[in-house]
Amino acid sequence: MPIVYVHGVATRDPQASFSEIETYLRRYVAPALSADPATVPVLHSYWGDVAAHYAYGGISRPRSVLLGQGARDAQASEAALLAAVLDSPWPALPSAAPKSALTSGKATATAAAPRPSTLPDDALSDLVAAWAAASTADATLRAQRVIAADTVARDPAVRARLQAAADAAAECHVLAAALQQRVGSPTNGGLLGQGAPDWLVKLGDGLGEALGRTAGAPGAVASLVAGELRKGLNDFVTTFFGDVFVYLGRREEADGGPGPIQQIFLDRLRKARQAQRDRGGEPLLVLSHSMGGQVVYDALTWFVPRDPELADLRVDLWCATASQVGLFEELRLFKADTPRDPPGVAKPFPSPHLKAWWNVWDPNDFISYTVKDIVEGVDDGAYISGMSLLGAHSGYLQRPTFYGLLRQRLEAALR
Repeated sequence: MPIVYVHGVATRDPQASFSEIETYLRRYVAPALSADPATVPVLHSYWGDVAAHYAYGGISRPRSVLLGQGARDAQASEAALLAAVLDSPWPALPSAAPKSALTSGKATATAAAPRPSTLPDDALSDLVAAWAAASTADATLRAQRVIAADTVARDPAVRARLQAAADAAAECHVLAAALQQRVGSPTNGGLLGQGAPDWLVKLGDGLGEALGRTAGAPGAVASLVAGELRKGLNDFVTTFFGDVFVYLGRREEADGGPGPIQQIFLDRLRKARQAQRDRGGEPLLVLSHSMGGQVVYDALTWFVPRDPELADLRVDLWCATASQVGLFEELRLFKADTPRDPPGVAKPFPSPHLKAWWNVWDPNDFISYTVKDIVEGVDDGAYISGMSLLGAHSGYLQRPTFYGLLRQRLEAALR
């Protein structure tokens, strides 16, 4: 099963995020279609080296009076931008948010914080995985810790110990102890660290604090949102628009051929098609993030139909996470759009080269868009990462529960 991954904006390191995503794809998705997931070709359509680069180092951004936000690090890597967000406190789980009443300027919570034992497996996995992901900036180590956290959250023996715990605090420390045992076990080869490193020592108290925020007052929520408005957001927005403008301006060569970003993706599709032939016709999965969705849509609706080498290409499932495809379609920015397209009328399924399309967005992700009622035949829905603002934009790709859903969608598409 060849897999092609197309990253989004602000990616300037071909391995920083891809190595982590590849780990999750092999662990949770590839086994659905191959008895040997390690041999599944996972191709990275990396286009960061031909994306936006600032001729003056980003000095067009005025520095702010208070924090001095401005030109510095205008071309920061995706990892650096995300690091500015990952060190923020983790938000409350949306599904557990209580109803509150505001009286005389004071908020009165009407629900207590949930206990870990009351959470379903997916919610508990996301909670523990969130802490594990925030414990390190190393992509490989982060993926290993997140997978360990997911395993612990779904372990029936751990669930039994949670049920027997005296209170929520005790349950959080049960989880910390289980994860410490998991990451220090011989089966992990010591890759996750031995003993009780600092991030594990703090895990029990940290989980309790995160759960406690679910019963917090509106004022606490406002503080959390305000805390997210920081330099990382400034950097991200600048690079986001820069990459979008560069793609639109250089999407097509003067002779009508694909521009550099499209050429890279089409080359990966050719390699994936050849891998299909070499592996007996295994299905093809395309996963895109953010601006990568627009690259895929333009390719499937315009450039692939005009490429003789891809005449027999068939993508079994395209999963577009955090994309702006719906927004671009509303603005008629794709190559296949014409002035004759009637407004307000859903467009037909986009391409005979595509079998199934899952468009997934996070309600907390302020730059992800739905395509419901814009394009027909699309499986369009929300995935709640439990992260807020900028963190949510990449949160999909750091959650084992997301990859579990992706595997289900892939199996359904193949049926």
